[in-house]
Amino acid sequence: MRLSGSAWLLFVLLCAAPQVAREDALEEAKRIVKQANTQYQLGRFVEANEAYERSYLLVPTPGLLFNLGQCQMALENYPRAIFFFEGYLRDKPDAPNLALVRDLIAEARRAIRAKEAKQREDEAAAVAARTHLEPAPLPVPPPPPPPRDRRRVPAVAIGAASIALLGASLYLGMQSNMADNAARLAAPASPTRNAFGADRRHYAIGAGLTGSLALVGAVTSGVLGYLGFRPARTTSIGVVPTGQGAAALVSGSF
Repeated sequence: MRLSGSAWLLFVLLCAAPQVAREDALEEAKRIVKQANTQYQLGRFVEANEAYERSYLLVPTPGLLFNLGQCQMALENYPRAIFFFEGYLRDKPDAPNLALVRDLIAEARRAIRAKEAKQREDEAAAVAARTHLEPAPLPVPPPPPPPRDRRRVPAVAIGAASIALLGASLYLGMQSNMADNAARLAAPASPTRNAFGADRRHYAIGAGLTGSLALVGAVTSGVLGYLGFRPARTTSIGVVPTGQGAAALVSGSF
């Protein structure tokens, strides 16, 4: 089959169009790479990384992967840097800078381990700081046992004293009765009879006094014992010095 002249021209143009497009893309990629190199030299690694990515989309060459890895290393994004470096080695296993790329991958992995260790140390320090500032609550001690009820102590003490006085009164009464019997047996108007009579009077007076005190003490003990069953607001027992010694002072509010 033969083609006319116009057909030959159209065929040539169609065949040349892809080549022209590729050349235009290559020129645009070179222009972008120059801009990326300038950004990298100025320390603008984010802008350089974006420019290298645009260039790689136009013309995906392995060298751009290496440049992208360098940008990620500068940005301390080490996992991403390892990704680009390993991609570079896959696309170009016989790269002239193979040893350098492997060293960069090892350096990135060391940086990742150091960063993880630093993060663990910071977390441990934060936990220690919180523990120091917010100490664990101390265990709550058990409540103390209720105080012993001392409201009826005065009643018991006075009651015991009353019993002792009653015993003394009975003893003195018996002594008075014995002295009276002895006085009756003695001769009238004799010194012995007079002595027994004086002893009888003394014993009788002592028995009366101790009996009276025992009665007063018994009544007081009963009253205090009765009031002791009611709630008391305050109760205090103290010793007050006196000229002859000391006196016990019991005070309370029933």
